[in-house]
Amino acid sequence: MSNKSSNAETSDEKPVGKVEAVEKVESKKPTCGIIMPISGLDDLVYSAEHWAEVRDILLEIIGQSGFEGGLVSSSDETRVIHETIVQNVYFNEMVVCDVSSKNPNVMFELGLRIAFDKPVVIIKDNPTGYAFDTSPIEHLEYPIDLNYKKINKFKTDLKAKINATYENSKAGSPYLKSFGRLVAAHIETKEVSSDEFVLRAIKDLTNQVRLLSDASRDTLSIADEYNRVKRTTSLGRGRVSYVKFFLDLMDSPGENENQKNLFLEVLENVGLFAKQDYETVSEGRYVVGVSFEDHIPLKTFSRLVGAVQSYGFEGISWKVMRWA
Repeated sequence: MSNKSSNAETSDEKPVGKVEAVEKVESKKPTCGIIMPISGLDDLVYSAEHWAEVRDILLEIIGQSGFEGGLVSSSDETRVIHETIVQNVYFNEMVVCDVSSKNPNVMFELGLRIAFDKPVVIIKDNPTGYAFDTSPIEHLEYPIDLNYKKINKFKTDLKAKINATYENSKAGSPYLKSFGRLVAAHIETKEVSSDEFVLRAIKDLTNQVRLLSDASRDTLSIADEYNRVKRTTSLGRGRVSYVKFFLDLMDSPGENENQKNLFLEVLENVGLFAKQDYETVSEGRYVVGVSFEDHIPLKTFSRLVGAVQSYGFEGISWKVMRWA
């Protein structure tokens, strides 16, 4: 073998024209969850399309701020929706919360985030007032009509606010330190075997199917009851006086009692001022009988019961027992 060949074989020089492969590792973006209304209300302003436009604006700004954006109700896994929301409200590195229209679910999820002492940017549209409990926290405001010029300024302000809030949170408690010696709530985590994880997932799926089945059944019950009384009673004269409500049966008497008290409170919140005078368990349901001193027209009553469902009582059904 010639000396020239030997040198070529033993040389450390890289052949000309070849590029050495370099593995590129992309760092995962932190997550910024969005807490906001989704469903439209019974008006032309807060429609589902309006909320979709607001969501798209938020996703755009969150992405420009260096975060991966998404609703806190979204998950790549198949889980119970309430579990997904709580997990994301806790674990998302950042959250933007739109309190426009003061949606009860939004306010509840915002309360969780603050209780967890995690960073959050609160926004609202210009017609929405401030809630007493969250008013000390700065709110960014945007025009409800999503005016192009004003929205562009809002986008700039929101991007700066997201980054500043996230960076400041690294120094310690964002909120609770202002209220004295308080300890933030936390979610415990633990490792489980693959078999346990699969069994839990199957159980969650089973519960979801049951809930969907119950909701379908109870929705039909409400529609059937409304149509039944509509056929037998004049809506102009018929007024609801006494009603039995059928709630989901809980695991213990104490839980049933708590559920009943919450239900009566929600009735009052939507304008159904009721006096409870009966309760029992029947056919796998928790039955609560209530009377109304101010007798309510059936049409109004049915609409208000629909509002009660939006507070988390999707599974209720009812039966009018007495008319005024």
